Amino acid sequence: MDAHNLAQIAAISSSFWLSGPPFAILGAGGFVWLALESGCWLYWRAAILDVGIVPYTFAFVIQTNSSIFEIANVKDSSEKPASEENRLAPLLNRWACLNTVRSLFPLAGGILGLVAALY
Repeated sequence: MDAHNLAQIAAISSSFWLSGPPFAILGAGGFVWLALESGCWLYWRAAILDVGIVPYTFAFVIQTNSSIFEIANVKDSSEKPASEENRLAPLLNRWACLNTVRSLFPLAGGILGLVAALY
């Protein structure tokens, strides 16, 4: 894993921190408004799923990100212990899986909102 890939992961993570929560809150706000207007409980569930991305990130993703950034900082300082290099691949796989699951929260919320609209 080269420094360029680690920089990409850092950019993706920081981009989520800047845009993810506001968009999740905006989407959930729309579902809450629809729930209040229509009385449909499915919109409430869609709102909860939409915002669920934030606690999921705090519960599962933060630790993996921190570990990856620690290794990235070691690599930037030109100290490359083999043990750190061996730790990086499983962390990146875990990061990819966690982010895949994290992306499913707004998708599930959107699908549930669509179901509510068609219900």
